[in-house]
Amino acid sequence: MLTNNKDELICHTQHTTQDHLDMSEAQRAAKMAEAEGHMKEADKLAKTSFFKRKADWEGAAMFYERAANTYRTAKALDQAKEAFKKASNAQYQNTMCFAAAKALETAAGIAKDMKSMDEAGELYVQASNLYREAGNGIPGADNLIKAAKVYEDKDPAKSMDLLKQACELFEIEDKEHYSGDTFKQTISLLLKHKKYADTVQVLNAQCRMNTKLNQPHDLHKAYLSIIVIYLYCDDLVAAKNAWEKNTMDTPAFPMSQEGTSAAAILDAYEANDNDKLHAATQKQIFNFLDNQVARIAKQLKVTDSLVSSNAMGSPTPAGQFSSSSSSSTTTSTPQNEDDELL
Repeated sequence: MLTNNKDELICHTQHTTQDHLDMSEAQRAAKMAEAEGHMKEADKLAKTSFFKRKADWEGAAMFYERAANTYRTAKALDQAKEAFKKASNAQYQNTMCFAAAKALETAAGIAKDMKSMDEAGELYVQASNLYREAGNGIPGADNLIKAAKVYEDKDPAKSMDLLKQACELFEIEDKEHYSGDTFKQTISLLLKHKKYADTVQVLNAQCRMNTKLNQPHDLHKAYLSIIVIYLYCDDLVAAKNAWEKNTMDTPAFPMSQEGTSAAAILDAYEANDNDKLHAATQKQIFNFLDNQVARIAKQLKVTDSLVSSNAMGSPTPAGQFSSSSSSSTTTSTPQNEDDELL
């Protein structure tokens, strides 16, 4: 009897589960039908004819977005993504650039959820362009950052380029106070992939940002980072030029912890003293730099190639890089690295 009751209970549970699944499928089918109805209405509004000379883009956008959200509720992600793309186009045709960008950004997020990374990256970049066209630089930069994250593993070069564009956009749009994390992320990724010349370029942009925002501590760290990178690339001339320019631009720098540390490592190079250099780079201040910069700072050493290259001539005037100095920056082999600089 107990066995029969147990079997009946199992049978009842199975039927209840199946009824629940059938109900879910029925609900999904209803949602799909609802979404398709919205799509048909949107397509009709977007069309023109002999008697209808102008499309109703506002109405079409509304129905495309309804369809997209309904598809998403039904877990029909591909259809939802395409509907959001159509909604974006309709909004753009209706001169609503911000709304068009928002719909495209949503489509990009769905593509990312579907693991369609290339499409997601392209859609984020397109959304960024639309945000900029709408006069909204911050979400434009944010979408470039999202695109960069999508490409980071598959296409690091593209990821780095997008992050650099985001940094430039923050500066162009005069929105530097939003850009701190983006600069840090860009610098870290560039150094990770040994793009030293590009890193210095971004650090110089960060210096302009720190100066504008009156952030002396971050500015001094950026100055020290630039000098460390030049020395790591065996370019003492460029490092000394950076020191001279930085002290001229920011008189407080030499007296800061970062400034005294920069002076100490430069003195060690001038003295061709690796012991002195090692002692200088053990200071705690280096631990407060970007992790990648701190790592290469610990690897600094005076090399024969650096001494001989420095002996080729005296430093150029502060901030003025000679062609020979630029050549050393772009062709020198970094210490303990096989990769050439860009």
